[in-house]
Amino acid sequence: MENSFIIKLSHCYQASPQLVFDAWLDQQNVGQWLFSTKDGVMDKVYIDGRVGGAYMIAEKRGDHLARHYGKYLEIQRPNKLVFDFTYGADQESLTSIVTIDIEKTPKGCLLKFSHELDNQYNDLHEEIIKGWNGILDGLDQVLSPL
Repeated sequence: MENSFIIKLSHCYQASPQLVFDAWLDQQNVGQWLFSTKDGVMDKVYIDGRVGGAYMIAEKRGDHLARHYGKYLEIQRPNKLVFDFTYGADQESLTSIVTIDIEKTPKGCLLKFSHELDNQYNDLHEEIIKGWNGILDGLDQVLSPL
C-alpha cells in the first residue's frame, strides 16, 4: 500500500504450528481471544476459512458494537495466513493487510505478525501495537491448556 506503515511483532508459542494456525480459523473458539476485550461481550463470530472467504467478529463494548471484518487473501496451512482487515461499520473505514507467518521451533513455533496500515492511523501506532500484543497473548492463554 502506498502511504502506509507496517507494525511487526512476534510471539513464541509452546504449541505446534498447525495448532496455532488453526486457531486463527476456528469459528468456535476465536471469539475467546481475537478482538475480545475484558469487559466486552462477544456478539457474533463468522469465519469462512478459505481464500476469498469472509470473516466477521463483533463484540459489544458498552453501547458500541465493535466490528472487525475482512476476507482471507492467502492461506498456506500451517505456515502463512494473509487477510484484509477493516474495523468499524462506515464507508470511511480503511482496509489494512495482516500477515501471519508461523515457523516451527524446537519448543513449538514462532509467529511473525505484520500489519500494514494507512498513514492516517500513525497516531494510533502504540495503541495498535498494544492491542495486537494483547491478542497474541490471548491466543497463548487459550492454547496453554491444550
